[in-house]
Amino acid sequence: LKHIAQGKGPSECGSASNDMAGAARIAPVVLALRDAPDRLTDAVRAQTRMTHNDDATVETAQFLARVCLACMDGTAPAAAMKEIAQAHFDSSPVEMWTTQGLGAVEQDSVSAVMRFGQSCHTSEVLSGAVQIIASHEQDLGGALVASVMAGGDNAARAAVVAQVLAAYNGLDGQTAAWFDGLVRKDDIDKLLDRIP
Repeated sequence: LKHIAQGKGPSECGSASNDMAGAARIAPVVLALRDAPDRLTDAVRAQTRMTHNDDATVETAQFLARVCLACMDGTAPAAAMKEIAQAHFDSSPVEMWTTQGLGAVEQDSVSAVMRFGQSCHTSEVLSGAVQIIASHEQDLGGALVASVMAGGDNAARAAVVAQVLAAYNGLDGQTAAWFDGLVRKDDIDKLLDRIP
């Protein structure tokens, strides 16, 4: 807000933060613009840059938007992440972090996340999120439990894991039960119904 008060516009007012939260909050934009991929990547870039003016974090948001679209179209998450990283982010840290996460798919998720890093920085979060997603493609509930058990700054990591796996398979029995137990479930459902 300080930057806006100084007259900086949306593309200049973001902090230099590389916190994954800037890239992790894109699910509503993906749902709203899923039928307009070019507009989606532009909107995700603008939304992320408004608060997190870090190039790698902005690229990560665009990567995740593309991955979610591919998963919504039926591409398995690991294949989508590999293909999109190579096709659109081959000279970006996003490709390196994706490769690291996919390369650790046979490892225990808790150990992998601890090795990649447990902080909120995009450079640490993405590899761990990719590993959890790829090793739990058919188990959203198990993936979220693994993310929590890995500890550290879990919120952005779990948001990324949840949106990619839900884009692929929707909620599973465990996560549907969790959602049904939310105190504000009805309010959330009403808001979701407003997304075109």
